[in-house]
Amino acid sequence: MDKKPFVHRDKLGKELAVDDCIAYPANNSLYLGVIKRLNPKMLSIKRIDTKRPSEGVLHKYSVDTIKIEKTAEVLMHLLKIS
Repeated sequence: MDKKPFVHRDKLGKELAVDDCIAYPANNSLYLGVIKRLNPKMLSIKRIDTKRPSEGVLHKYSVDTIKIEKTAEVLMHLLKIS
């Protein structure tokens, strides 16, 4: 039996892939993360806007995320917090 690849789309309908930069809600805030794995129903996300590198991977539905482009503004934000 052939397995079909998982196709996940964000809130705006953009297709998501591994290593895409996304914004997602958690604990009444908005965080930045990178997709580490595509599961059948959810995404495995690693938070990147934190000073604590020990934070683990969390799971979110793809429709709860927004894909953001890796622009200079995002890179400057990440450099500022590190």
